[in-house]
Amino acid sequence: MFVCSVVLLGVARHQATWNHNHNHAGEDPTLPNENKKLSTNSKYTRVQGIGYQIYTGGAPAFYNATTEDGEIIREANPECLGLYSYGTMWTEEGEELQCYLGNFDAEQDVQTRLKIMEDAVEQAYRMSDTKYDPTTLKIFIAPEFFWRGVNGAYVFEDEAPGDSTVCGPVCQILAGLEELVAQKRFEDWLFLFGSITASEPIRDRHNSYDSLFYNFAPVYKGFDPEKTTYEGKRFIAPKRYLSTSDFMTPQRHLNVSGFKELIDHEQTSTHQATTVINPIYTRGKYDYDLWIDYKGELDGLGYTILEYGWLMVNGLAVSLEICLDHQVKTSLNAYNADMTTGRNTLIPSIVEHGLEYAHIPYFQAQIGVVSSAGMTIVQEALALTQHGIIFLQDGLSNATNRMYWSSTGCELGLQFEGGTEAVQRRAFLSSTDVFFEHAALEDFKRYDVYGDDWKVYVNGTFTTKSYPPQLNIFKKMDIAEVYA
Repeated sequence: MFVCSVVLLGVARHQATWNHNHNHAGEDPTLPNENKKLSTNSKYTRVQGIGYQIYTGGAPAFYNATTEDGEIIREANPECLGLYSYGTMWTEEGEELQCYLGNFDAEQDVQTRLKIMEDAVEQAYRMSDTKYDPTTLKIFIAPEFFWRGVNGAYVFEDEAPGDSTVCGPVCQILAGLEELVAQKRFEDWLFLFGSITASEPIRDRHNSYDSLFYNFAPVYKGFDPEKTTYEGKRFIAPKRYLSTSDFMTPQRHLNVSGFKELIDHEQTSTHQATTVINPIYTRGKYDYDLWIDYKGELDGLGYTILEYGWLMVNGLAVSLEICLDHQVKTSLNAYNADMTTGRNTLIPSIVEHGLEYAHIPYFQAQIGVVSSAGMTIVQEALALTQHGIIFLQDGLSNATNRMYWSSTGCELGLQFEGGTEAVQRRAFLSSTDVFFEHAALEDFKRYDVYGDDWKVYVNGTFTTKSYPPQLNIFKKMDIAEVYA
């Protein structure tokens, strides 16, 4: 333990030095003088991260209330009354009975969520101090599971593929977001609008699964529709790995005493729970491979699949991951595999006139983006270049962004924490030692999306038993220069 503590102390001293000096101008002492800056031909020289901090977890079926006498009593959460989408979820306090919130009418549910998202984007635009700066790339990040519906997942079956006259909930989400980003004022913005969760019933009686499951992030580059088109600005980033906390485990028998407190007794014996199954018990991943089946349809809608967690944005290298995909190093593994196999992998590249394809840059990502629900930044999963910055937006926590060292348990080494996180990395290489140093960026301003009456706007769609929706807008930062 003593040896471990000494090692950590030494690294911490290096860390503290950089935390104090990392924003100072001047040459980087870790780079040899003969190295030359490599031009990425990007119009962007700075980046501003904007995290949309809204709670996207389930609503607690019960909560502790305080009486006028100061007595704490356990009460049923009125948000869950009349719903049938109950299940259990493991939290830091243990297993908790929760419900999914939303509207029984899928179309109305989508429109309400679109309005809540539009309110956040509008507030982000008003409060950004770089909105008129065309050299700063604004990155808006919403948390995972923003779009999931009252039963835990929208139904893909409602989309009626091939029938252009039918637009189901997923189609309506995409259409609403497409309209939102097609504005001149957003042409220097990159949006990761959280994630959409969808299920697709299986009619094959020989198949052991009840449904297929998808979790994917709609990603857009804003544009001026009077100057250009949406070509090369719409993307789908599928999530690969299932987490134990992605879905509630449904309670299929509603005649237990706990449910009788929440659901009308007359309906208890006749109405079945509508919560989707928890796919963690039937497979270890989302049905990622099936995106190939939708590729033609997506191409027709102008969408490109981000297969490897990488995207070039006007010459800048960006990694994009959803929650657990970050922890299992999806982007970093793709980079390492590409390097090992001869750099033959091509990734989408946004250019002024549309879309091209490029190699994953050997210098790794200048900017990282993660949308999560319960996941923090993982040091070992970073695929950042020298002075690269990663932004993460979580949907469960609103804790302050911080960095700390741990020498015990699963949290061994450098750890990050926070609801909205931003971390910058630097490598240090000498003839005697190698360090990767990190700095948690804390220079941001926090804004309420709504005022004191915020519960009026989100009630019935997101729980009001947690924190209010807020925006964390970071100070603009220089985008990492890359070297040949």
